[in-house]
Amino acid sequence: MIENKKRVFVTTNGCPRRRLDSSRLDNFFKINGWVVVRAPEEADYIIFVTCSFKQDKEEYCLSRIKEFLKYRGELIVAGCLPDIAGDRLKEIFNGKIIRTANLDKIDTLFDDFKVKFEDIPDTHLLYGIYFSWRQWLSLNLGIGKNFFTNCLTYGSYLLKNIRLGPKAYLRISRGCPERCAYCTITLAVGDLKSKKIQVCLREYRRLLQRGYRNIVLLADNLGAYGLDCGSSLSELLESLAEADERSLARWDIRDLHPKWVIRYQEVLLKYISQGKVTSMICAIQSGSNRILELMNRMHRIEEIAEVFARFREKQPGLFLSTQLIFGFPSETEEDFQATLRAIERIGFNFIMLYPYYDGQGSLSSGMSGKLGQEVIFSRLKRAVAFLQNKGIFCAIDEVSSGK
Repeated sequence: MIENKKRVFVTTNGCPRRRLDSSRLDNFFKINGWVVVRAPEEADYIIFVTCSFKQDKEEYCLSRIKEFLKYRGELIVAGCLPDIAGDRLKEIFNGKIIRTANLDKIDTLFDDFKVKFEDIPDTHLLYGIYFSWRQWLSLNLGIGKNFFTNCLTYGSYLLKNIRLGPKAYLRISRGCPERCAYCTITLAVGDLKSKKIQVCLREYRRLLQRGYRNIVLLADNLGAYGLDCGSSLSELLESLAEADERSLARWDIRDLHPKWVIRYQEVLLKYISQGKVTSMICAIQSGSNRILELMNRMHRIEEIAEVFARFREKQPGLFLSTQLIFGFPSETEEDFQATLRAIERIGFNFIMLYPYYDGQGSLSSGMSGKLGQEVIFSRLKRAVAFLQNKGIFCAIDEVSSGK
């Protein structure tokens, strides 16, 4: 019987959101009677869910597409690449694509399926193994004045995760209403589409019933939740906390824009002080207010630093991560130094460093004052040395290392 069934290979190089999409696609094919294989050469169809929010991801996607075209199976390119680097994709591929914002359009390619994609529930476990040895191999450590304190905080964070068990992901919305100048992801994910609070609660309770206590709250823009349905992140957090009042569930809050951290600081402070929020990723991107304004980030560094200080005062063990872009158009030495001062003032536990590059269709790609690669990578390496001296963990990838 299996020999007569169609075979599909689903793969991704994506972020957690695209891995959730991949997991849902996996279920879509299985429920409709297909066999999901683990090697592309065995497949009748190859579904590649792409992630290309930065340069090395884009290059990887294009190289993988060239490789997949060598197999007999028909390739379908899904995910963010078609919208972020469509011109480059067309140079090597003229087949079928499914955009991130319209993933349910896959029904038009498999119109004989009895169960439609929109009827497949959102998933809560990541597809494949989400672990980058390359990122860990590029982890930069330095014995600075905060090194041992940071090690203790990181060790405590890891122990909490081990005690709480495996992570489950609760996606509360899709899409993003922001228009950050450097960002191309918004071109791919589309308009904001929040789940109703009742839907989020139902999924959350189901995770608790299954024994999960380590919950990642996830979205393309977490803080924008509810703007399209008359709700808010604050209301959602209060509802989730009420739903698990007697449980030991803890929250890992991902990708929260600084302006939303500032707006919702009181409710966040409440659950941080209770130990319910154990970690947070908030990308400040720069410590220069001039650059932040050019980036359309809509916050000032002094505001977010003050909020983080309040969080630290209530819960010193909060694991706080951020992302920084170096070499944004017209960035001066003073802007660079302002970023270093902000890093030291805030005291992040982990920082991901990125070099600026012109993404296709980004607002910043049309800006003047572009910096040369030599300047960008010089500042990146100086930032790493600064972080090592302060004992702050950071990571960069091969492209960001100038390799």
